[in-house]
Amino acid sequence: MRLNLSCENGEVPRIPLSGRIVKRTDIVHYGELTDLAQGDFTFDNRTTQSVAIKRLRCVGGRQRYDEELLEQHLKASIIMEHFPKWIQLRHKNLNPVIDFQISSEPLIINPWIKNNLSRVIYGSEGNYALMDLKARLDKWSVIKDICDGFEYLHTQSPRPIVHGGLGMTTVLIDENNGTICAKLSNFGLEPILRRISFDTVLTSMNDPHEYTPAPEVLSGPPPAYEEAIGEAPPGMEDDEDVVAPSGMTPASDIYDIGTWMLEVLSEKTPWLKLSRARAVIATMRGERPSPADHPGIPATHAAWTLIGRCWAQNAKERPCIREISDTVDVIRSQRFSTTIFSEKAGSWDSPARL
Repeated sequence: MRLNLSCENGEVPRIPLSGRIVKRTDIVHYGELTDLAQGDFTFDNRTTQSVAIKRLRCVGGRQRYDEELLEQHLKASIIMEHFPKWIQLRHKNLNPVIDFQISSEPLIINPWIKNNLSRVIYGSEGNYALMDLKARLDKWSVIKDICDGFEYLHTQSPRPIVHGGLGMTTVLIDENNGTICAKLSNFGLEPILRRISFDTVLTSMNDPHEYTPAPEVLSGPPPAYEEAIGEAPPGMEDDEDVVAPSGMTPASDIYDIGTWMLEVLSEKTPWLKLSRARAVIATMRGERPSPADHPGIPATHAAWTLIGRCWAQNAKERPCIREISDTVDVIRSQRFSTTIFSEKAGSWDSPARL
């Protein structure tokens, strides 16, 4: 493998933050792709804002090269190639990248948003503020917000941006003056990091809470990197023996939207009776989570039809994000007149949030 970064002395290029971190906590969350801390950030030494400080991590993989030097070069390549573009992205349903750093500690700076969807849905018991937020959460409005965010990413020019990591923790719930808005975070990171980190999407195989990717992501061969991501990382040859493919595309994002939508509406892990390894096998066979395992959503509810279309085995048969968003609008307009079964209540009723 050859790295041809444009540095005369052969050292990793360094790009400092445009602003300055003036306060920083210890790591509050260790993730697979990034470690998260909270801090205060300023551009002009006068105005500060609360930010999320994300430190890029190695996804893992083969011990074939000098890991420390390799990771530095790869992370520098990724950020130099993509983040100058991403830092310009602005949409009400994205948590934007406001700054980044290339050094011995590659960092991504985003506005701080305290709550993700997982915390609101699953972590509210005993926390009255979160319980109140969950009670006011309109799930179809959250779904609509995320569809709008994906539409913005998928219609970027000259090539779409693939999120690749949709889940309950990458959807942030922002509240401002009583208005709730869902925002996508970590967009674009997973396809790129998994593409060059000598790993596959089949990590944490025994963790049933991890989403099972689309069949084409699992099976390969993947589409060309240039088609899926936009262009290859600078200075790297597209060598299958070195560069692990991700195969993620806008169509695989659509598959993930279906899986995420099921968890949001049912508040249950999609493959709740299977290990992830068995869920992968089932996915490859064309099997999908069953309405019988998610009684909070009746099999006749329109949500199942939409989720099923997102789960089409053939990626070309899945709807585009605009079709999904239009369908969500129709469901939102009809949901108050649709009787559904509330498992908790044990009777037929019309809860406003489903």
